[in-house]
Amino acid sequence: MTAVWPEIRALIGQGDAEAMAERLAALDQAGRREVARELPGHLRVLRAGRERWSDIEHGETMLLAGAATIGGAAAVASWLNRTEFAFLREVDLLLPVLAGRPRDWQADLAVRLALRVPRGRSTVALDLLRATATEPPPHDPLVVAWVSEWSLRPRAALGRDPLLAAMLPRIFEAEGTGRALWWQTGDGLPGSLRVLAAEGTVSRQMLLDGCVSRFLRGGSAMDLRFFVRLHQALEPVPAEIEARARDYLRLLPVAPVLVAELALSRLRAVTRLDPLDLAEALETLVFRPERKLADAGLSWLDQTARRTPGRAGDLVPALVTAFGHEVYDVQDRAVRISVKHLRHLGPDALRILADAVGSLPRDLGEHLAGALNVALPDTPVAVPSGPHAVVEPEDLSVPPPMPPPPRLRALPAPPATPQELAGLLGGIQWWADAEMFMAALVTLLREDRTAVREALRGGLNPLPYDGGFDGGQWLTAGQWLTAIAGLIAGAPAEGSLAGRVAGFVPIPFRAPPPRRSDRLPRPGETAPPLLMILERCAELLDAVEGDALPPVLLATPTEATGHLDPAVLVSRLERCEAEAAAPLPADLQQALLRLPREIDPGAVRRAAALASAEGRVAARWIARGGFPDPEVRVEGGERTVTSIEAAGTGLPLADRLFADPPRGPHQVRLVTWWPSVMPSHREVAAAHLTHDGSTHSTHPEVLELVVAGAGPAGEALALFLAVQVGRYGPDTATRSLLQMCARGDLPAARLGAWFASLVREECLGLADVTAALEYAAGAGAHVQIWPVLVAALRASLPAVGERPARDLAGFVALCARVARRTGARGEIPEITAVAARKGSSHYVRECRSLRELLARP
Repeated sequence: MTAVWPEIRALIGQGDAEAMAERLAALDQAGRREVARELPGHLRVLRAGRERWSDIEHGETMLLAGAATIGGAAAVASWLNRTEFAFLREVDLLLPVLAGRPRDWQADLAVRLALRVPRGRSTVALDLLRATATEPPPHDPLVVAWVSEWSLRPRAALGRDPLLAAMLPRIFEAEGTGRALWWQTGDGLPGSLRVLAAEGTVSRQMLLDGCVSRFLRGGSAMDLRFFVRLHQALEPVPAEIEARARDYLRLLPVAPVLVAELALSRLRAVTRLDPLDLAEALETLVFRPERKLADAGLSWLDQTARRTPGRAGDLVPALVTAFGHEVYDVQDRAVRISVKHLRHLGPDALRILADAVGSLPRDLGEHLAGALNVALPDTPVAVPSGPHAVVEPEDLSVPPPMPPPPRLRALPAPPATPQELAGLLGGIQWWADAEMFMAALVTLLREDRTAVREALRGGLNPLPYDGGFDGGQWLTAGQWLTAIAGLIAGAPAEGSLAGRVAGFVPIPFRAPPPRRSDRLPRPGETAPPLLMILERCAELLDAVEGDALPPVLLATPTEATGHLDPAVLVSRLERCEAEAAAPLPADLQQALLRLPREIDPGAVRRAAALASAEGRVAARWIARGGFPDPEVRVEGGERTVTSIEAAGTGLPLADRLFADPPRGPHQVRLVTWWPSVMPSHREVAAAHLTHDGSTHSTHPEVLELVVAGAGPAGEALALFLAVQVGRYGPDTATRSLLQMCARGDLPAARLGAWFASLVREECLGLADVTAALEYAAGAGAHVQIWPVLVAALRASLPAVGERPARDLAGFVALCARVARRTGARGEIPEITAVAARKGSSHYVRECRSLRELLARP
């Protein structure tokens, strides 16, 4: 018998997939067994000839050889899913090679591959299921793969897909389907399904019921957007809507806005809706905080009352609910609708309205009370004095409560085992993940270095690497932590650091510079917070390489803001002294920067007993309550220049943070980590974030962390807040503004001035600023927002002869609504000047209204 392996090995080396497929088809049983026996060893040879994580050479021919010769379906599924072949996309010749296997064997392989999607080869799995007429197994990722495949294919072929009947109903149940298809428009897959339903290929009722059931399961707007578009494409007729009316009603209270709007539009087309159901639907809509839905509910209510005046009394509970809405305009409209339909209301309904008068803002209450001819409940009102004075909230009708402040993500627990440590290495996406990884690495290495090395060897494989080693400097924590993991995972004892790391980091790269100083950027080349982060990573790498790790890292935070409990810091220093181990220098400085502004006297007494040099430094700053507040100044708008002045601390990294940021181009990375570097000095953090306009690319989550920190709130934080609120509107950023309102530390005048400055420089849109501040005022912070509005308004009004900014009339109207709600009085000279001008433009009319409102006795 002639050996066939040398011939197959040569074909593998040539990389000729077509020739390989032809030769494999001609193999007999003995030849297949021989090839299957030799493949694992040859794979090890190919793997050894490459740098770890680079692609193996001629992977496609190796993949085909295993698929054609390995015996069991389970073994073939494992072979096809090996990480060495992960770089290969769908291999065109794979199906023809597998076609020579028995049909039952192919069906078994199809199911096994289908159950390993998304890691497996989805196209091969789906095509094998089709070819063998096998029932697809219940696996959500398989459904996502199937529907994603059809989202990119011609419409006509979808109706001929053998998997259509089995897979289509599952798209409404499988997790991830909506997120995978959120980008589809009505002309895409929704349009294709509409045509198939019209042809009778798929059940129209199944599609409608599937959409509604998916809406009822809930989810984010992105998860449900595709199903909304599919439902819209189907255009249900009145009979289909009436059959599902109860389900549409269930969607109104809590569904995302786009789903609630869809349900509302369908319900308004129902002519025989039960009166009790209608009243419940209207009350549900006006209770929702979204102004768009509340307005839609009031429009429906008004239309219903006009069409059937005899039922107007049934709708009064919905009107009373709208009286308590957090948006003033909704309350105002509810009052106007009430007055409009008073003549159709019976005694009981009128009594309900009269009882609710006291829950309205005073001006609206006066309007409704006058129409009802009832007395407004007595409310003691303090007479304000001084310009722009406001009545305290307790002197007004009770405002709606502020929403709870943003909740920071809780700190993750440090990995407790080497396996957990290796798992975290592959999923570091947040600053606290990196902190916990470094802390656990130090602890676990001292406990069992061998176990950590073995775990990291396996954990390197799935690492999503966030930066390469080309170019010299390492500017991300991922580069340093990957290099550290590579050294621990089994680097040879001899050779340079470059030689050691080269075999263990998960990317091909040129050898990095051998000296630590070359890998770190110099102080003037990078932002100081970034330098602090990189210095800590670099000293940890040096400690691992030099076998000089301390027993514990000092700076690992104990709070989600980045703060560190002083008692915990003292305990860590005591442990270092007990083991005669020196803490790492940058780690010590970071720990001191994380001290809270209020320190328990017990921690001060314990720190005073520390004897090491590092302990004495820590004791001095703990006794002083941390570092003093620097003076921060900000100039400019879009390209801001910040200056920071502070007395020297004697700690070089801290002194760089409390000094002017570098001028000119410099590295700005890892900004989500920056606020946690100095959580007790949020003004300094904001100064670094706003310097040279870098704040304009910051995510709102960073604002949450800054606002939740401690320390003064000045120009820098006001600018940072203005940019984030103006950019992201009534969402996370505005909730952070509300948090400052609740804590009483909002820099209102400075914030308003920055809003005006950024609008003038066209960095922000005035409409966005108006929407954000209206959201905050409507959430109950109207008293706190009023000085922001006044400062922004005074700086935004144009001089004589200048054109007003776009949307300025809407901003003035917002000022009037908030002034009315707060009871503000006093003259704003700039408004008085505009109101005295000739003309009747919208802007001038709004200024006159505001002037008259502020001048009321």
